[in-house]
Amino acid sequence: MEKWDAEVASELIEGEQITRFLGVPTQTADLLVAAKRFGRSLSSLEFLGSGGAKRPPAQVAELAREFPEADVATGWGMTETNAIGIGMAGDDYVARPGSAGRLYQPIQELRFLDDDGDDVPPGQVGEITVKSPCNMRTYLNKPKATSEVLQDGWLRTGDLGWIDEDGFITIVDRKKNIVIRGGENIACLDVEAALHTHPAVAEACAFAVPHDRLGEVVGAAVMIREGMTVDPDDLLGFLGAHIARFKIPEQLWIQTAPLARGATDKIDRRVIRAQCLEQISA
Repeated sequence: MEKWDAEVASELIEGEQITRFLGVPTQTADLLVAAKRFGRSLSSLEFLGSGGAKRPPAQVAELAREFPEADVATGWGMTETNAIGIGMAGDDYVARPGSAGRLYQPIQELRFLDDDGDDVPPGQVGEITVKSPCNMRTYLNKPKATSEVLQDGWLRTGDLGWIDEDGFITIVDRKKNIVIRGGENIACLDVEAALHTHPAVAEACAFAVPHDRLGEVVGAAVMIREGMTVDPDDLLGFLGAHIARFKIPEQLWIQTAPLARGATDKIDRRVIRAQCLEQISA
């Protein structure tokens, strides 16, 4: 396809008996909706993977249920690591839908560092830092940017996460996607994951909203599933059972149209935030 179209994709998968599909999480979510709408089982699929962004945990079981022949998979990597990184599929993913998987062995090394560059113990959040022959050598003509992320062969990724006793890594969020509300650090991914547990929410994007007293509070934009409605107060009340009170959005934008996306079809947090803050200003 010249441009992503979930209806055409579902038709192609069924007609050509495609076995492997990989895309960003919004695309697998779109594919699920299209398959249901047109009654296509897509039973040829053996692998349903995603990368580029974290898939909302609530979608993992739904994908596994609707496409039982497919191994639902996730992966983490960066352009700077030549896409080598972390991943898992199948039962491991269904059992740990919030995790990114395990480090691909044996050529990589992994550390979790605090702001001072010191290692944090397992179970504690730190910056994911990797070393391997796959890492980039430099940013072209940008020595300062290179020195900020590459240190003694270790690449500081800008992603925050932690590792459990079985080696499974959970990514908390990008450092720059942390909302600091009166000193409390809030991961946008946590808020989005909670929003996705509501049956009416199809897409969600959380972001920082400036606040005179607290510095920042959480804002969120959501797309509601076709044929469904939701009251904003009911949605916020629903979140109380899923996340801490201080993480609940204080500004909420609800729409029926898809949220803004970038060229790779990932939800574009920067554009969405600018659109919503512009409405506040207006």
